[in-house]
Amino acid sequence: MYILYASLLNNKILVLNLIITIGCLLILLLIQYLANKARKYSITPIKESLTASDSKEKELPTIDLNTIRKGLPEDLLNKGFLYNEKYDYFTTIKNCKRREYGACRLYDECAAPMGIIIDLETIYFDYNDKHWLIQLQKGQYGLSCGGEISVYQTKSPSLFIPGYFHGTFYDSNTDDEELLLSYSIMREKDVFLTNKGSTWCLNSFRLGSFSEPEALTMHIRITFPFQSMCHACYKALLTLGYTAEEITVRQNTLYFIFDTPRSPQPLTRNILTTYIMQKNNFSYITAYSYITQDYCDTFGKLSYLKNYFPEMYQEIIKIGTPEEMFEDYMQLTEYQKKLKNPTNNTSTDLTQTP
Repeated sequence: MYILYASLLNNKILVLNLIITIGCLLILLLIQYLANKARKYSITPIKESLTASDSKEKELPTIDLNTIRKGLPEDLLNKGFLYNEKYDYFTTIKNCKRREYGACRLYDECAAPMGIIIDLETIYFDYNDKHWLIQLQKGQYGLSCGGEISVYQTKSPSLFIPGYFHGTFYDSNTDDEELLLSYSIMREKDVFLTNKGSTWCLNSFRLGSFSEPEALTMHIRITFPFQSMCHACYKALLTLGYTAEEITVRQNTLYFIFDTPRSPQPLTRNILTTYIMQKNNFSYITAYSYITQDYCDTFGKLSYLKNYFPEMYQEIIKIGTPEEMFEDYMQLTEYQKKLKNPTNNTSTDLTQTP
C-alpha cells in the first residue's frame, strides 16, 4: 500500500514539473513574440531596401558622398551634437535644446521604453539653499553606447500633480556654478570612452557599439568650487550606500567608481523591457553594421545612410536622446508657474512636500 501511495505521489510530482516546464516555455515564447512585435525600430524596410538595392541605386541620382559629408556637422549641430573625429564619439554641445528640459523622474521612466537601457545613479544633496542633483548614466542609448554626468539644481519645492507626478523638477546647472567633470568608461579591462570638461552635462556616445549596462564601469572625478559643497556630495554618496573606502576626497575633488547603481532604478527598467529593447538595439546595430560595411569611418557611414537610408539616418543622429522623452516638459513648467504665482492659482492641486 505504501509503495502504491509513493508511486501516485511521484506521478503527481512529475505531472506538476511537466506543467511548470510547459508554463515556462510558454512565457519564453510570449517574451519572444513581444520582442518581435515591440521593436521600436523595425528593420523590415531595411531588408526590403537591401533586396532591391541594385534597382534602387539605378534610380537614385549619383551624388558625391563627400558633398553629403560636408553637411553632416551642420545636421548634428541642429540636433545639439558634435562629433569628435579623433576619438570617434558624439557629445552634446553646451547649450543644446535638451538643456532647457532640466531633469525629473518622469524623464527617467520614459527612457527604457524608447530603447535607452542604462544604469542610473542619482545623487541628491542640499547646498547653498538649493537642491542639487548629479546624475550618472552608462549603458545603451539605442544604436550608441556611452555614458554621461549631468548636474542640476533648483530652489523650487516639489511638485504634486495628482495622478501624474509627485517629485522635484530640476533646472540644468548654470554657467556661473559649473563643476569640473571627468570620467573614463571601462569595458572589461579596456578604456572605452573618456571625457573631461567644465559644463552642466558631460557625455560621449560611440555609434554602432553595443554593451549591457553592467558591462561598463565609470571612473568618476568631480571637482566642486568649494570644499563645503564637495563634503555635501560626499555625505550624499555615503547615504546612497557607498563606503568611505570607495570614495577618495582631495580638497574639493571627489573620486569614485560607478559600477552597480545604488539608487532605485526606474520602474520601466525591468527584466522584460530590458530584454525586448536590448534585443531590438542589437538587431538594429547589426543592420547598421551590415549596410555600412564598405565604409571604415563614422562620417563615411553616415554619408551613405543619409543618401540611401534617410529615415535610418534621422533616427541615428538623435544619439539616444529623442525629444519624445521630454513631452511632459510643458505640463511640468505650467505647474511650476502656478506654484511660483499662487495668487493666480485657485486650484489646490499643488502642494509642497515636507
